[in-house]
Amino acid sequence: VGIALGLKELQNHFTSEEHLDFALELLLDKAASGLGGRELEQDERLVQLRESCIAAGLALIETHQESSGHLLAVLESHIASSAGNDGLQLCGVVFLGGVGKHFQVGDPQAIAIRNRLLDILLQANSVESVQKQIQRVMPPLFKGGGDASLDIGRSLLEKAINSSDLSVRRGAALGLGACIKGVGAV
Repeated sequence: VGIALGLKELQNHFTSEEHLDFALELLLDKAASGLGGRELEQDERLVQLRESCIAAGLALIETHQESSGHLLAVLESHIASSAGNDGLQLCGVVFLGGVGKHFQVGDPQAIAIRNRLLDILLQANSVESVQKQIQRVMPPLFKGGGDASLDIGRSLLEKAINSSDLSVRRGAALGLGACIKGVGAV
């Protein structure tokens, strides 16, 4: 937790892409240790570690939004290289959502990120804490979505009501909330 807090405070001093890469990789690795199965949700220290690392990573992304293209490449590479480690992949996806909001409305990269986040929200084995982290970063990805956001909202509502899987219903409900917030209905 101390490392995450320290990196969060030092984020304005990262002046090179190498510094950003190092900080982001460190936060991804540490946050991933707090992600995982439902049994980890009972360990308060791991939950605090995950929350601190994700907050620091999202703050880092926000501070260095002018490097969104570079950060996207780093995260995509990280996600691809962490195949088999669900915690690392899911943490990378949460950070992807943080990067995605810095692209122009309608940018194909932002749309791809939104769709990827929706896919993870709707997986049958998604853990609630991961779904909530993803839902927190999604609303900006629905801005200016027009009919596409409306169609996604309808689909999410249908899944939230009719799915037989609790994880899918919960993910659909969280995604619907993000969609509604993102289009400015609340």
